[in-house]
Amino acid sequence: MDLSTYSLDQLLTLKRQVEKEIASFETRALENARVELENHAKTLGYSLEQIINSKAKRPKIAPKYKDPNDNSNTWTGRGRRPNWVSDQLDAGKTLKDLEI
Repeated sequence: MDLSTYSLDQLLTLKRQVEKEIASFETRALENARVELENHAKTLGYSLEQIINSKAKRPKIAPKYKDPNDNSNTWTGRGRRPNWVSDQLDAGKTLKDLEI
């Protein structure tokens, strides 16, 4: 297909048609994926909604560190470091000093 022979109107029409087909293709692909996932979920004995809406239960982690200035501030040592920990470290303390 030699696009250089097309007029601007023809190119714009072609562009709209291609964009429409791409959107249609994505819709069909998502629907096919949903059906495939529903079928697989059924083979496992669940509905897709049950799988999507279930949350993996993570065990509660006991805190490892506490703020010497405020015992209500604790940290497990996981995730982003709280500001009070950073402040204590900047003041010369170590994580060992903050252990519970």
